[in-house]
Amino acid sequence: MLPLFLSFGVGLPLALRLRIETSSAVFYPTDHPFVGVQKRLTEIFGGLNQVSIVVRARNGTILDPGVLETVRRLTETFALSDNVNPHRVVSIASRKIKTIKITADGIDSDKLLPRIPGTEEEMKALCANITRNPLVYGPMVSRDFRDTLIQVDFRDHVPSRRILKEVRETLEAEKNPSVEFFFSGRPILEGWIDSYLPQIFTIFLLTCGGMAVLLWFAFRGLQGVVMPLMSGLMAVLIALGAVSLFSWPLDPITTIVSFLLMILGLSHAVQFVRRYLEESRTERDRAVVAERVLVGLLPAVRASLFTDFLGFASLLLIPIGIARVTAILGMIGVLSLWITTVTFLTALMAVLPPPVRDVPRPFTFLLRAFAGVAGRRASFVPVLSVFILLGAVAFFGVTRISVGEIEAGSSILFPDSPYNTAEREINRSFGGANPYYVLIEGKKPDTVK
Repeated sequence: MLPLFLSFGVGLPLALRLRIETSSAVFYPTDHPFVGVQKRLTEIFGGLNQVSIVVRARNGTILDPGVLETVRRLTETFALSDNVNPHRVVSIASRKIKTIKITADGIDSDKLLPRIPGTEEEMKALCANITRNPLVYGPMVSRDFRDTLIQVDFRDHVPSRRILKEVRETLEAEKNPSVEFFFSGRPILEGWIDSYLPQIFTIFLLTCGGMAVLLWFAFRGLQGVVMPLMSGLMAVLIALGAVSLFSWPLDPITTIVSFLLMILGLSHAVQFVRRYLEESRTERDRAVVAERVLVGLLPAVRASLFTDFLGFASLLLIPIGIARVTAILGMIGVLSLWITTVTFLTALMAVLPPPVRDVPRPFTFLLRAFAGVAGRRASFVPVLSVFILLGAVAFFGVTRISVGEIEAGSSILFPDSPYNTAEREINRSFGGANPYYVLIEGKKPDTVK
């Protein structure tokens, strides 16, 4: 009863309260000096939740009253948002973007776009003011005048999922046949990852269903299906409940560890169930059967779980947040397998009625074929040749693995995802949506002055 209470009585309620949020900081090495500079920037200037939005004219250029009006409305909408720092909304329609004129009376400064041009002469004057300003022509307006960039800094306390929702809703309200929008930035990436979390849960349930079908095909009995599934699911619930108890947040990427724990639990539980069904063919005393199963498999499962634990523990040596969270979740899950598989399944075998049918042996013909090949001495050279060939192909493939982001966007998402598509378009017109910050800091007050 104790394993059931720990998993469903304690683990399940805690797992339902688990905090899942995406932060790109978990992908960075915690002891790298650049990461230290980023943390210092965040302490001084806030979260730096910058979103880059490209407004593209579908036909012609942005020097169109309708397109410019869209840019102006978007700039005002974001500047008036409670989630946005209004002083960090930058576009050709924002107040801080000026046009400078030198006259006989001195220097005259005015907004680049104080109003939407109503005549052709005013539109030509706006075009001239843009091309004469190197801070606008290129960085904010593309060279072909087809795109213009709006940069919005959201406040540091605003969650990424809320930023993505607000940006999408704002752009959807301004959608019209004459313009096209692309938006990118770190909070947008995190928001997209968060949006796929329900799909991960759906895939997990479908995976459990597929495993149940395979277990039924292998054992042809309710015991062979329910016992392994319960063992794996209980280990997952205990691990997630422990993480929630210590208030450690997860993100959609680290939730994949739940799949690994489920597979580990199933692999160990299947061995116990297989041995249980085999022992039940010759012994009907349930206590004796459970004892034989435990004595026979304990050395192997002890070594196996120990190596599984060390495998996850080795990730603690990697100074990256996501690796350490994966290590902690995996270590707790492996330890819980001692309770759910070794203890719970053995106790369950001692109280369940013995099976009434023989143990099925699926894929027996394949096993016999492999045994026949391995038993012939003449097969040594062909088998060794195939092994060497596959090893060479695998080694060649390993040398071609790309590490890091080699293209615009994120390798976490598919290449044709909305985020990666937006990244490519922004890179094509403006050189990227990810700003590069340089921190200049003195040791005494007024050093910058």
